[in-house]
Amino acid sequence: MSTTVKVIIGAAIALVAGIVICGIAFAIGGKTNMGIGSTEYVTEVFEIEDEFTNISVTALTSDITIDRSDDGKCRVEFFQPDYMELEAGVNNGTLEIEVNEDDPARLVFNIMSKTPTIKVYLPEEVYEDLSIDVTTGDIILGGISYGGSVDIKVTTGDIGIGNNVSDDLTYGDLNIEVNTGDIVIDNVGCQDLIYNVVTGDIQLRDVLAADNINITGTTGDLTFDGCDAGRITVNLVTGDINGTLLTDKDFDAHNVAGDIDVPSSSEGGRCELTTTTGDIVIDIES
Repeated sequence: MSTTVKVIIGAAIALVAGIVICGIAFAIGGKTNMGIGSTEYVTEVFEIEDEFTNISVTALTSDITIDRSDDGKCRVEFFQPDYMELEAGVNNGTLEIEVNEDDPARLVFNIMSKTPTIKVYLPEEVYEDLSIDVTTGDIILGGISYGGSVDIKVTTGDIGIGNNVSDDLTYGDLNIEVNTGDIVIDNVGCQDLIYNVVTGDIQLRDVLAADNINITGTTGDLTFDGCDAGRITVNLVTGDINGTLLTDKDFDAHNVAGDIDVPSSSEGGRCELTTTTGDIVIDIES
């Protein structure tokens, strides 16, 4: 069989397969309200009047912003595809915010031309616990302090905490888990900071942890800018570790490839810095 004939037969098979797959997709779409095409968006605002101390946000794909309200009222603003189920209400002292799709398969056949968002405006300066769980989306936390734990889980998205906030924010424990995304934390004091990332750069500016800063990453650089903690532990596979700390530390720095330049002081809390490939350069602010 000639090469030309083989190519023609292969193309014909691919064409038939494509037609069959499209036919199945449209057939399924007819039963589940799926449709190939652009997505329509709606804006919906929930006014929250019940009292609460905790906040929980769950979504599949959304950029999430949580900040102070400018009018002393609590509200949740959704900008979402029109087929999403939007929920915002208080349950047992927790403001629960959710975006659900009752037929997840429909997401595959709809093209999102815009970015879904959830904006939460809070009237108080301090709340207790905050939980955010989102698959894809950026997260921005503004001028709110949290006395309890702040737990953030993101598969893909950047995180900004305390950026452009004039007053220092105080948290209890700050636990963050990200697969892919950069993070910037600015002007935050906490008890413990635990951050796990697969791929992404980390910038900590004026971050003070009473007990521990514990950071684990696969690929990405870490920068400290005027930070401190009772104990600092960093483990990277590929990435530089650099910047400034506020007080002397008992340094233990290791890498396989790259330069190491840390203060020789053995006083202060333990500071263990490890990267397989990358430079480790730390100074103590005078």
